[in-house]
Amino acid sequence: MDLTIDSHRQDSKRLSAALKLIRKDRNMLAAEVAAKMNLSLSAYEKFENGRIRLNTEYICRFSKVTGSDRRAILLSVMLGSPGIALYASRSHLIAALLVCFQEACEGSSHWLAGVDVRDALAVFRNAFRQLQDTSEARKAQAVELLRQDPQVAIDARKIVGLSGGGPKNPFPD
Repeated sequence: MDLTIDSHRQDSKRLSAALKLIRKDRNMLAAEVAAKMNLSLSAYEKFENGRIRLNTEYICRFSKVTGSDRRAILLSVMLGSPGIALYASRSHLIAALLVCFQEACEGSSHWLAGVDVRDALAVFRNAFRQLQDTSEARKAQAVELLRQDPQVAIDARKIVGLSGGGPKNPFPD
């Protein structure tokens, strides 16, 4: 079998899995996403089921409709991990990383060529451990607040935009 064809099939399967994870996480029906993307249900289903070639325009439209991160969707396909699209889209982490990288590249970026990959990995691993610790501490605080006052949960969902079509993207195009 041609490796290129096999690679395209794998990419289609990964993209399909990522799209379905996000859509279901947002509690959206395929017909709803199709309508908001200005696609027929049939065209959307072909896109979501990986029966067409990877289409970046559709991915951008999908990400706007679902409040997800198109960069995370594409990265999940490249890394072979559809879950990355879901989890990174919830926090827009890939967009945040790219903003930081862009800021590092502005001005005098020649120093980037001299960065040892081992140093970069150590820094990134430490940063992700810190993010994990911060996230877990915030979750514990939220659980305690909810235990004290269940009305907080309803108010918090409204504030962060979780009622009706997914969270808002803090990194608009």
